[in-house]
Amino acid sequence: MPPKFGGGGEKCARCVKTVYAAEKIAAASLEWHKGCFKCKTCNTQLNLNTYKDFEKEIFCKGCFGDKLHPYERNRKELENAHTVKPAE
Repeated sequence: MPPKFGGGGEKCARCVKTVYAAEKIAAASLEWHKGCFKCKTCNTQLNLNTYKDFEKEIFCKGCFGDKLHPYERNRKELENAHTVKPAE
């Protein structure tokens, strides 16, 4: 049999290459390289304090709110625009 190259072990969720312990970040029930731990939408480098996850993908907090929950922000804008102000 020909020699098998490449490590076994955990694979990075972004690049699907082997993740070694020295470069591993565990988040969203997956393993990531530090360099691959970026927002899926805007490619901003993230860390464990600055990420949000949705369906095993990671996002920065801004993209998470803008892309995945736009109705919340739009609802607040509509409520403010259509609120009747009391007469003075």
